[in-house]
Amino acid sequence: MKSIESGIRGSLLLSLLINFIVLALLADYGVKQLSQNFVTTRLEHDADNLVKALELTPAGEWKINAQNLPLIYQRVRSGHYYQVQVGDQRLRSRSLWEQQPELKPITTGANRLLHLNAQDEHWLAWQQGINKRGQPINLWIAEDIAPFERQWRQFSYLLYGVMSLALVLLLWIQQRQIRKGFSSLDQLRDDIHQLKQGDISSLSQQVPTEIQPLTEEINQLLERLQQRTSRSRTAMGNLAHELKRHLQRLTLQQTNLPEQYQHEYQQALEEIRRLCDREMKRARIAGDSTPGQHFQPASDLPVMVEMLQRIYMGKEIRLQIEALPELPLDRDDMLELVGNLADNACKFSDKRVLIELLLADSQLVLRVSNDGQIFPERLVSALVARGNRVDESIEGFGLGLSICKMIVDSYQGSLEANSNLADNYGYKTQLVVSLPLL
Repeated sequence: MKSIESGIRGSLLLSLLINFIVLALLADYGVKQLSQNFVTTRLEHDADNLVKALELTPAGEWKINAQNLPLIYQRVRSGHYYQVQVGDQRLRSRSLWEQQPELKPITTGANRLLHLNAQDEHWLAWQQGINKRGQPINLWIAEDIAPFERQWRQFSYLLYGVMSLALVLLLWIQQRQIRKGFSSLDQLRDDIHQLKQGDISSLSQQVPTEIQPLTEEINQLLERLQQRTSRSRTAMGNLAHELKRHLQRLTLQQTNLPEQYQHEYQQALEEIRRLCDREMKRARIAGDSTPGQHFQPASDLPVMVEMLQRIYMGKEIRLQIEALPELPLDRDDMLELVGNLADNACKFSDKRVLIELLLADSQLVLRVSNDGQIFPERLVSALVARGNRVDESIEGFGLGLSICKMIVDSYQGSLEANSNLADNYGYKTQLVVSLPLL
């Protein structure tokens, strides 16, 4: 998905460009129109003076009284010119010198504005048809606007330069404002990172108003997840405890059954009792639910081992941990994994259990060894094959190892069993778990 910041920056850039281009064009057009209107007004005034200076001599010829016109029309190539056509007679300003513009016929009372190019000059000409003393007169007066155009271009360059600098400055200011606005999300990112690390249990509400509903929803989901996990584990422990009380009643009623059913009845009760004991031990080992918190072997496992020693009194449970840092693995998953493996090892050991954790090739390696019962061959083959479900009917190894297998598979790890172990300490059975550390 496209970055929100990039989208906002692109939209602002596009809108600013459009506005600046429109403003620049309007400013350029406005200046040109004002200049042209100013020159046109001056030409009209000079045309009135030219009509006033036009006189008819007693000989019947027309002449221009130069005293009624500015001296600039007398200076050669001054940029101000006039020409009058009366019948076959043509009167020209001295400023025209050798230039003789062609006058197109125009009706009396009409006028028009013309743009003409003459050598290196650009003329803005006013042509007007009048009637004086009963004779139609074609009057033409012009001014070179090339100097104005050079000023227009200089002004345009300055205008575009200033607008470009203003555009860059505005974009820089807007980018700072956008970054400042998005920097308020840094706290949310830090909170999510701490939540992932397990340092906090909820997100801070000190966030912009626009994303506060999102953080509230996330906090509600986290709270519900923690409550459900805690309720689930508490309920399992309570259920196991309640079942044990009813199991005692069923045991007392066993004597009332016919003798041929008592053995089968006793086996069923023992299996139910075993499951209840295991769930109660799992609840004690796992402790409080802390979803999202990372696994800290050095502080989490000694507490679990101490609990196992209380449950399995008289057995030696050793814990060997390298100098492991906090690991990016869910604490609850790891405690359930290690707890189940260690509980199985303690249950079927004679005297000794060894729990080892170490890092090897960017993997966490967990080895749980005991000196007791050897795994059935079909259980070993089921453990080695990823994706296979452990046979939960195998007494002592079924459901607990099935849960361990699911946890290991969820981390794309491996679980292996070695039932032919022989070392100086007499360990016979070993389970090895390898979990990749991303």
